[in-house]
Amino acid sequence: MTRAYATAGYLLALTLLTTAAAAQTRPDFSGIWKPVEGPASTSSPLPPPKPGGPPPPPRTLSTTIAQSATELRVDRRVERDGGEAVITFIYKLDGTESLNQMGPIVFRTKAAWDGTALVLSSVISTDERTIGESRDIYRLENGELIVETTRQTPAGTSTSRDVNRKG
Repeated sequence: MTRAYATAGYLLALTLLTTAAAAQTRPDFSGIWKPVEGPASTSSPLPPPKPGGPPPPPRTLSTTIAQSATELRVDRRVERDGGEAVITFIYKLDGTESLNQMGPIVFRTKAAWDGTALVLSSVISTDERTIGESRDIYRLENGELIVETTRQTPAGTSTSRDVNRKG
């Protein structure tokens, strides 16, 4: 009986250490990030908008991220309609659905860790009608924030790779 308790204790300790090690390897994306222009950032051409489809995303001027153990808050300062605006999205990091809205467009997003990358998978809708899907992958490489996005809409699929530096 003592051997069974020792084995169970060993397995529990190993599980806790593995979980703690995995949690420690997750990066903290917090900071103010500015896009790097040029060949490091790439985008596929956006298909022309179709009536009833989502508008193209606004141009990002800077991104401020605040990350805790339970959520990721992303404040994007963007250029839109000749002016500037801040778009805020908050994502739950426990795998449950987060709901964010930008005008009439609703984003239902689930966050999941894939090693050191954070994957945000969204279903995009308006008027309770699905108009597309988006997948954003956040990761840190050499001190830079890399965000790779794939958007699927009725007009087609577009991809982008945005490189950002703290600034």
